Amino acid sequence: MQDLNIGDEIETFDKSGKALVGEVVAFIDRFPWKKEYFLEIQAENGDNLCLTPNHLIYKTPSGCFDFAKVETAFASDLNVGDVIFVRNGQGYMIPTTIVAMKNVTKIGSYSPLLSNGNILVNGIAASCYSEISHGIYHTFAQSFFAYNYLRKLLGLQKENCQLVGHHWIVKMFCGLFDSILPEKIFSLMGPHAGFSLTEIKAISVE
Repeated sequence: MQDLNIGDEIETFDKSGKALVGEVVAFIDRFPWKKEYFLEIQAENGDNLCLTPNHLIYKTPSGCFDFAKVETAFASDLNVGDVIFVRNGQGYMIPTTIVAMKNVTKIGSYSPLLSNGNILVNGIAASCYSEISHGIYHTFAQSFFAYNYLRKLLGLQKENCQLVGHHWIVKMFCGLFDSILPEKIFSLMGPHAGFSLTEIKAISVE
């Protein structure tokens, strides 16, 4: 994933559970050389995913296998036996269960942002977001999309994809949240969140 750039196309999915191709709009944060702690999730179908404990992933309530009932949960709140969703050969999300979880340490953490806020990582359905609810963060993320649209209107080049650290928009909102909420209810600048560097690769478009 260290070679992933803004403008590259990667896999995502829509509300119906159909896999799509989406463009990387920005990086919420990017820490290519930092040692990070991840949860490695092993699914029953053989897929696996490494993500930070405070990252959001899609699951359904206990005993439910219907994608229409999906909700996001922090990776740290997952348990063996929970139902998550993976892409099948026909390009639709299907349920599978978590069979194993373990803590791992890897170098590099990345949080690419797509316009619908969803991402497929190693075929597993996850959110682009962390720290707070998907809905709240996706509302906040509209500022990224407005910023990119404005850059296009002005004929500016795409934003530098070699960002290291948090995106400046994230920093701006963190300062705003901290001034309004001194207790730091929204701890967006807390532990880094993202996926390990081997998880996502751009889709080649011929």
